[in-house]
Amino acid sequence: MPKKPSLRRQIVASIAFQTAFLLTLVLMMTVYFASWATRQEVDANREVAIEALSTFAKSQLYYFDYDALRGSIASAVQSSMFDGIKLTDRYDVLLIEEMKPGANTKGDPDHSIAIYHGDETLLGTLNFWNAPVDFHLGSISSIWLLNLLIVSLVFLISVMRSRRKIEDVIMAPINKFLFSMKHEPSAIVADSFESEEFSVLANGFHELHVALENAASRDSLTGLLNRRELDLALVREIAIAEREQQKLSLLFMDADKFKLINDTFGHNIGDEFLRNVTKRIRALESADVSIFRFGGDEFVLLVRNCGKLCAITFAERIHNLFARPVSVLNTQHETTFSIGTVTYPDDAKTASLLLARADMAVYDAKRSGRRRTIAYDVEFDLAYLKEALFERSLRKALKSKSIFFHKQPIARVSDLSLWAREALIRIPCLEDGKFVPPDQAINIASQSGYLGDLTDLTLAMARGHEAAKDVPECLCINFSAEQLIDASTFKKFSDLASVLNERVRQIVLEVTEDRLIEKPELIDLLHDLSKLGYRISLDDFGTAYSALACVRLLPLEIIKIDKSLLWGAMEDERDQRLFEAAISIARTFDCKVVVEGVETPKQLEYITKLGVEFAQGYYIDDLLARPTDTETKTLPKLAAGGQL
Repeated sequence: MPKKPSLRRQIVASIAFQTAFLLTLVLMMTVYFASWATRQEVDANREVAIEALSTFAKSQLYYFDYDALRGSIASAVQSSMFDGIKLTDRYDVLLIEEMKPGANTKGDPDHSIAIYHGDETLLGTLNFWNAPVDFHLGSISSIWLLNLLIVSLVFLISVMRSRRKIEDVIMAPINKFLFSMKHEPSAIVADSFESEEFSVLANGFHELHVALENAASRDSLTGLLNRRELDLALVREIAIAEREQQKLSLLFMDADKFKLINDTFGHNIGDEFLRNVTKRIRALESADVSIFRFGGDEFVLLVRNCGKLCAITFAERIHNLFARPVSVLNTQHETTFSIGTVTYPDDAKTASLLLARADMAVYDAKRSGRRRTIAYDVEFDLAYLKEALFERSLRKALKSKSIFFHKQPIARVSDLSLWAREALIRIPCLEDGKFVPPDQAINIASQSGYLGDLTDLTLAMARGHEAAKDVPECLCINFSAEQLIDASTFKKFSDLASVLNERVRQIVLEVTEDRLIEKPELIDLLHDLSKLGYRISLDDFGTAYSALACVRLLPLEIIKIDKSLLWGAMEDERDQRLFEAAISIARTFDCKVVVEGVETPKQLEYITKLGVEFAQGYYIDDLLARPTDTETKTLPKLAAGGQL
């Protein structure tokens, strides 16, 4: 479309006379403003002169030096600011008088300044008569009136002629622009406007529209598509997959150690870490693979035409991408991901359900250990319902005060006498009449905000242990990392230690090694608790790769070897060597050894041959609950201490 003349050229003729009129008005206003400004300037200078002269007069009056003062007053009068100035002493005797010829100074002065020495001693008074400030416009009045008349006539004629042209040239494109903004912003392009100015405006708006669309769809830190785009893409791709009878897989990724990096090195390093992680993940991007940042350290991959097996294979590719550490500012960070996979239409048929079940899968992957891939299973729904049931049970049990502790015995292997008890929390379940599993109770309490209540109950039970009769040597209590690192918990432990005094040695605090790696600050805290007198025990030893580091770093007195190592040792020679090595490690660090999960006579016989000191498990419970002839020396007092 041929371009019309520039918009500027089209309207210059129409507004020229208006501009002239405005300039005339500006001239008139300038003249009057100049008069006003002149007065203001003279007044301001006059105030400064009065202040300066008053200050000078104060010093001269004090020393009776009138000559220099007379010269300063004469200079002030000779200026255009004053007609006259008089100086009198404290008794109103005239000291100095300077007046312009013909000036009228018989009336009251315009300014009168009393001069004091200190706060109360009057030295004299300065009186000032202002000189008038005149500014005359008579010389330009006739020219101004004639110019105003001519410009007004031209203004009326030009407005009448240009009104329609302005409507065509300006208002029509503006209306078109506003209509497009409301109904179809993407249609605002330069070619759709005739004038040069509106073409430039359209180009700028189009670039802004593209930038805003990009900001709304992209994550600002990584540049990946954001969660909003994931929601839209899922709906779109599900419709395509349904129409073309294809499968669609979602891979939900969660970095295993990102919080540790963020807390240790700061958020700037954490952000750079995420950017470097994104660079690696983008190696997988293709026409069939879209990558989204879900939030924090979570990423989602949408893989088209991909079933369950394909998703697992794809997850393995992700794990391989991070076989090498991620480098951030010359620091190498070992990086692994927990990945949950879900497939349309096998696992879910809606976008929201796919995301929810992918989240369930990655949650299970994180609970199972690092660098795991877990595909969604229908059992996850049942597990979720069970957790919801457990949470309701916990809430009701706290309200009804029906929570108690079962103290499971730990026996000396040598003579099967009672050495300690482990306090296992018992929360009645609402439906099946059983109890919420202790390990799940802590997690549920943490997620639902009741962790502090459980901590208070546990410490109250420990305090009651001090007053009980026929107590064993030790009472072992499990504490989660979340319980221990709570800001108020250490004081509670300190208060309990003050109450127990020397018997605080009977309280054994059990922690698991996997939580120590997730919460490294817990190590220092355990050292502080050990200084208060508590014994520290490492529970489930041998189930995480950090076992040796934990033994080396912690003030351990007891190591409890996980039941999985014992059970494996009963079936496999390699597991047997591993089990015996774990016992040897514990002894190397002068720790007492407790073997968990002893459930058969054969297992008890095996650990007896190895010289294990203490054992715990259902078989031990049964032996201590049913005394034999050889056990009667130690077991009568157990019946009293075996129940709460």
